[in-house]
Amino acid sequence: RPVTVKMKDVPHKDVLDVINDCLQLKPTQRPTFAAIGKRLTDVLKDLCRDSGQEGKDKEEEKKL
Repeated sequence: RPVTVKMKDVPHKDVLDVINDCLQLKPTQRPTFAAIGKRLTDVLKDLCRDSGQEGKDKEEEKKL
């Protein structure tokens, strides 16, 4: 198993949860790429909301 990631190493608790889920030994217990993307997108929205960047990020999403 890879090095243990700690809460102090990530910006949000849910990021740590995603990492730990991805490190499951059984492939069937790991999230799909789609699920990982959704979860990380939700974390990003939450972090942006907390920092007041939500409107700015919506403009960036439109560019992509």
